[in-house]
Amino acid sequence: MKRIHTLIWLITWPLWTLAQPTGVRMLVGGNAVAPKVDHFLSETKPGWKIVDIQLKDKTCHYLWGRQSNQLADDPQPTFDIYLSEGQTLVNYRIVRLKQKKQYRQLPKPRLADNDYLECTPAHFQIKPIGETGFRCTPLQPLSPGEYILIDAGQDLSDMQKVEVFAFTVANQPTPSSAKSSRRVPGQAEAGEYSSQ
Repeated sequence: MKRIHTLIWLITWPLWTLAQPTGVRMLVGGNAVAPKVDHFLSETKPGWKIVDIQLKDKTCHYLWGRQSNQLADDPQPTFDIYLSEGQTLVNYRIVRLKQKKQYRQLPKPRLADNDYLECTPAHFQIKPIGETGFRCTPLQPLSPGEYILIDAGQDLSDMQKVEVFAFTVANQPTPSSAKSSRRVPGQAEAGEYSSQ
């Protein structure tokens, strides 16, 4: 009887583990959406020679396109992160990218040299989901701009093979600006003076 239970367990365990979700989902409009996995493009710009001093070559890593296809509907976007074997939550980081005319660039060549939000209780509200998942929301709103969510536990020696999840935090209209935009031009609010 014990052998039958062991045999059933050995057969069902791989099926159960395959059924567990892995990867990253982003909550948009109350729905969990799987953001597109993106990869950096890399370019090395040769350093200049000034007098007899050779300046160091500069490598930049960028994502093509001025803006991500994934728009966060909140300045505090919520991510469901399902860890696979060998992954740890603390390796997940949000990094802000520099926005250029046709691409988004990692500010500094090495990931560790960039400013980032590490997925820890100091920076995120974290709730467990099921066996391997965590719902993570930044404690502070993110400034409008372009961002990536990245697992820094990947092999970072070749940035073109690193998987990232790009997203955009748009300007959110504030209640005060929405109220002021509805005002009739030239009309003064209570407590304001009119120059007319």
